[in-house]
Amino acid sequence: MKRLRLFETSLPGQSTRLSDANDMLLTDWITDDLPGSTLRLDGRWIRDAQGRALLLRGFNLSADSKTPPYLPIPNEQHLDRLASWGMNCIRLVLVWEALEPRRGEYNQAYLDNMVTLAHAAWQRGIYTIVDMHQDLFSRELGGSGAPPWAHPPVHRPRRPGRFWFSNYLIDNDVGYAFKRFWNNADFIRDSFVCAWQQVARCFAGVEGVLGYDLFNEPSTRFFPELISGHFDRVTLPEFYRQVAGAIRAVDPYRLILVEPSPRVLMLLPSLIGVKEEQLPLHQVKGLVYAPHIYDGVSVFLGRFYGVSARLRGMLQLHLKIAARLRAACIIGEFGVLNYLRGADKLYAVTLDLFDRAMVNWVAWNYMVGGEHWNEEDISVVYPDGRERVHVDTLVRPYPRATAGTPLGMSFDIDTHTFVFSYATDPKNSAPTEIYLPRRHYPHGFDLRLSRGLTAEYNAERQLLYVQHAPDVKRGAVGVYARRDDA
Repeated sequence: MKRLRLFETSLPGQSTRLSDANDMLLTDWITDDLPGSTLRLDGRWIRDAQGRALLLRGFNLSADSKTPPYLPIPNEQHLDRLASWGMNCIRLVLVWEALEPRRGEYNQAYLDNMVTLAHAAWQRGIYTIVDMHQDLFSRELGGSGAPPWAHPPVHRPRRPGRFWFSNYLIDNDVGYAFKRFWNNADFIRDSFVCAWQQVARCFAGVEGVLGYDLFNEPSTRFFPELISGHFDRVTLPEFYRQVAGAIRAVDPYRLILVEPSPRVLMLLPSLIGVKEEQLPLHQVKGLVYAPHIYDGVSVFLGRFYGVSARLRGMLQLHLKIAARLRAACIIGEFGVLNYLRGADKLYAVTLDLFDRAMVNWVAWNYMVGGEHWNEEDISVVYPDGRERVHVDTLVRPYPRATAGTPLGMSFDIDTHTFVFSYATDPKNSAPTEIYLPRRHYPHGFDLRLSRGLTAEYNAERQLLYVQHAPDVKRGAVGVYARRDDA
C-alpha cells in the first residue's frame, strides 16, 4: 500500500459534465430495507454492509449458457481477469431447459456448478445476479430458455440468424408459446415458479449473491397485449409478484430484479406500476428495475452514426420508470455487435451517458469459445480469449463503493482524466474505493483531493482508498495521467 503525496487544492481540468449530471438524476426516495440482508436499498442506491453506495460494473456470463453443455465460462480463471478489469458484478445466465430437462426433475449437478461459480466470484469480490434467461421462449423455437415439454411440439427447425429478435413479431409459434405461458396453460407458469424456488433454495446461503433477475426480456404477442398496455399493467406485475413471493419463502434477503416489456423498444413507456390503484410491485421489498439498452437503429443499419439522442432518451425513460417503481436501477444488458461500423464510438457514447447518470451496468457479454449464438457476434473477447479493442473503453475508473452519496463523475478516455465528487457520510468511517486501472495510467497518475480527504493507492488491486475527515461534508477527487515516468 503506497501513501500518496497529495495537494489540497481545486481540481484542474474538472469536467463541466459533473455539474450537468443532475439532469439525469432523479430525487431519491425512502426504501424499506430487507431485514437481515447484507445489502440495502437507499432510494436509487444499493448500499453494502458498511453503508457505502455501490456502483456495479460487470459482464453477463454468458451466451455459451444458452446451449448444451450450458457452461458460462470454461473455468474460474476467467473471473480473475474480470476482477483485474475492476468488475464487481456478474449476471449469471441460467436457462430453464438445463435446470428442469424433465418436468418435476431438477438437474442438481447443473445448479451445483452455478453455485460454485457464484462462490468463486465472491472470493474475488464480485457480486452475482442470478438471471433466468430466455430468448424467443425456447431453443427449439430458435432462441433459448424453456425445455421442450413447456410448449407444443415444434415441427420446423429454426435458425433465425443475427436478426433473430424479429421472430418475436413474425413467428406465430413463438407468440403462441408465450400466450400459453402467461395464461398458465397446463400449469406451465406454475412449473416455472417452482423451478425458481428451487434455484433460490440453492443460492440462499451463498455469500455475494446480490439478487434474482426473474425473467429475461419478457414478451408476448405485440397486438393487442402490448399496445393496449394490459400486459404491462396487469399480467407482468402479477407474475413478478408471484415469482418474488415464491423466492422470498426460501430466501428473504436478496434483491428482486424485474425487467420491462418490449413496449420500451417502440418508444412507448413501460406501464408497470403506472396506476396507483394497482401496486403489486410496490409491495415487493428490495425491488430493482433492470432494463436493457441496445441501439436498435444502429443494429439495423449496421453502423453507428454518432447520434446519442436516442440512447439518452432511452436511459432517461428507464430512470423515470425506476423512480415510479421506487426501485434501484441496474442496466442488465447493453452491448455492441462487433461487426457494426463505429462500434468503438457507440461504446464510448453509451458509457459516457452511464457515467453521467452514475447508473449500474452489466454488459452483454463475456464469452470464450464456442460458436456465436444465432450469429450474434457481441462478446468482448475473441474465442481464444484475446481482448477486443472495446475492452479499453469498458475498463475505466469508477467509484466502486462511496462512504456517502455520489454526486457526479466523468472520465475523458482521450486524456484519461477522471473526476468524482460526493457528499460524505460523517458517520461512516469506511474508505471510499475508486478503481483506477493501470491500462489508463501506465506511467502513473497525479492526484488532487479536496480539503479534508486523504488517500492511499493499492497498486496490486488497482484501488484508491479515500478517507474523509469527520467535519467534511463534500469531497472531490481528480486523477490525471502522467505522460512518462518522470
